[in-house]
Amino acid sequence: MPSDEAIDRAVELLKNAKHPVILLGKGAAYARSEDEVRELVDKTKIPFLPMSMAKGVVPDDSPSSADSARSLSLGQADVVLLIGARLNWMLSNGEAPLFREDAKFIQVEIDAIEFNSNRKIDAPLQGDIKSVLQKLVPAIEKAGIKAPQDWLDLIAQDSKKNNDKFAARISASEAKPTLGYYSAIEPINDLMQKHPDTYIISEGANTLDIGRNLVGMQKPRHRLDTGTWGVMGVGLGYAIATAVETGKPVIALEGHLVSMVWKWKPFVVTTYLLLLSLLTTVVFTMVMLT
Repeated sequence: MPSDEAIDRAVELLKNAKHPVILLGKGAAYARSEDEVRELVDKTKIPFLPMSMAKGVVPDDSPSSADSARSLSLGQADVVLLIGARLNWMLSNGEAPLFREDAKFIQVEIDAIEFNSNRKIDAPLQGDIKSVLQKLVPAIEKAGIKAPQDWLDLIAQDSKKNNDKFAARISASEAKPTLGYYSAIEPINDLMQKHPDTYIISEGANTLDIGRNLVGMQKPRHRLDTGTWGVMGVGLGYAIATAVETGKPVIALEGHLVSMVWKWKPFVVTTYLLLLSLLTTVVFTMVMLT
């Protein structure tokens, strides 16, 4: 457990922050700390951003989600609270331009070797995430910390702008006679909202990236992907193991570079087979759920 002095240092940074952000990593999901994280977000209204496998720790439809304003939120944040997230290559090692040069970092992390590994951590908090937050959240509440309204308004404006662009992209995809990522994945999102206890396994760069943005998660530990090292080929194995272990419905969303391959006529057959594979998996799962 971090000392009282370490907690006070983190609280002081958040108290003086003009543009605070919470960045959730899969460690927050592994630690089963969703109750504590949700309490933190609810009490402070600090905008949060989940990494891929942290989606659902706080529901994606939370009003405090800044996922639709990711670039602005990270790029303008003056204090970043890392919870189970590490400043590795997926976060540009904590460097500019993804983050401000003068941004301050608070890191909740069980392994001390991660502190200062790529960037100085101004307030390291070592320990089990649940235990640390059970000590940190009351101290934050006692200090009366709330996210500044002008910061929330700026994020809301950027989120609306980006959401409008995203909706237009989906509409354009649906209007095309050919099948693409957006028109294929949107029904999966509809399904996930009706059946939030369904698990989704995703791999393939475009499929993973677009699916992460398009499929909203309501529960933690219900999205699995290739992880930090991007190991391809694990998807179907993950899906089978998840179905066996949980007994719950599982969607395996597989596919890679279809939108690019579609433009290359010699590979149209490959494109067709990739999409057919994706749709077969999805349709089979939909039948299982209905």
